[in-house]
Amino acid sequence: MDGPELLNKYYYLIKKRTKLIPKDQVGWSKNILATRFGGQPTGKIGVQWPICEVCDKPMTFIGQVYSSSYLHTSPFHFFSFFYCHSCNTANSRISASDNDAADGALGWKIFAYEELKTEDACLIPLPDYGDPKELMIKEQQVESILEDSFPDFVGLKLYIPLIWNSIDKLIDPETNRVSKDYWDKVEQIEKAAGKLVGIEQKPYLRNKGVMLGGYPNWCNGPDETPNCPICESPMDLLLQISPSQIVKYNWGDCWTLYIFYCTKHKQQFSLHFQGT
Repeated sequence: MDGPELLNKYYYLIKKRTKLIPKDQVGWSKNILATRFGGQPTGKIGVQWPICEVCDKPMTFIGQVYSSSYLHTSPFHFFSFFYCHSCNTANSRISASDNDAADGALGWKIFAYEELKTEDACLIPLPDYGDPKELMIKEQQVESILEDSFPDFVGLKLYIPLIWNSIDKLIDPETNRVSKDYWDKVEQIEKAAGKLVGIEQKPYLRNKGVMLGGYPNWCNGPDETPNCPICESPMDLLLQISPSQIVKYNWGDCWTLYIFYCTKHKQQFSLHFQGT
């Protein structure tokens, strides 16, 4: 089957996701649990500012997400993410290590709670050392939009191997060159996927943005969805941060950040990056 109906029988792969967009400051919430990127982070009472295991310096607070921001089922009641600005090394950028429940993992840290009540939370005090301007980026709160999500073309290798293999045959194994038929087929599939989820834009932008859940936008490379080290099942996308007005922070040259978690072992996380 070709054309717009090409992917219709794979409708079951559609996942709900929540897209985050900037919120006007007039409507910002005063709830310390409110979803925000930058500013001062919230944590469970007693939690201290995470220190990087690589360079022994305080990490930068990137953002926190409260379940009320989800317009689909949320995996956690609250989670927050820190990244080490000081070392920001190649190792931390490509880290696929699992989040350690007690210590930082290769320059990043996630605190995730199945439940966190306001009375059990507080603003995490700044450490005694480190530049506050580097530890807390400019604050931005968000609004939520519910969308449908479908794998990018490179994700077909994992989710629809039948189609992936049929297109992969159009690549010359000796020269690694692709034919015009290859690119025509890719464009056809991407347009069909866009129609399936009702997103009319350039195919390669379909999954771009700051997203909660859904499928990742692999911006410059293969599908790198990690497997859980415990059950070896593919992990789900928790948070994607593409370059945007929401997060006043950059990784490399317009890199996109991906955080994954295991739905069965929910304290297993994995961090990945792709960039231009």
